[in-house]
Amino acid sequence: MKQDNNSNEILNVCYIESLTNKDEFKNFKESILNLDSTISQLLKVTIVSNQIERKDIEDLNKNLKSLIIFNNIREEKFINNLNNIELGIVPSLDEISILDTSIFFISSGIPILCPKNSGDCLLSCCEFFKYETQVDFSKKLSAIINDKSLLKDYFDNLDEVTPQFIEECVEEKLFI
Repeated sequence: MKQDNNSNEILNVCYIESLTNKDEFKNFKESILNLDSTISQLLKVTIVSNQIERKDIEDLNKNLKSLIIFNNIREEKFINNLNNIELGIVPSLDEISILDTSIFFISSGIPILCPKNSGDCLLSCCEFFKYETQVDFSKKLSAIINDKSLLKDYFDNLDEVTPQFIEECVEEKLFI
């Protein structure tokens, strides 16, 4: 993962659609559309979904630096693009389950930004990457754009219990 301290650079973020939670894209889209244009114009967004229709993303495309869509995570072009992804956005509101997308991002060395009240936040030992409101989401994304060293801090602060916790989730089928 490319990380540097330059401020106001383009940030490559990714959203991978959950197979079981269809409202998640709506939450993701709302989060991105509610960003100030000075933030959204610095985002290169990659979406992985085979269910999103053109009409669902037309307004997103207008607000971003770029938008790339892949059908699935096994697509060769997505795999080649994975090294460019700097942040995974997981807008899940499920308080119990941990989404497979969160596990995918973390195991790929990509920090996740997720709601504080979601089960996904259990994978993140870095409080900064947990947001409570849309305003909080926007502030955190802006801070990351202004100081990409925060991305490195995510893994520097990662609790050693996390890999064991992921393993337990897989065993107990706690994730979606």
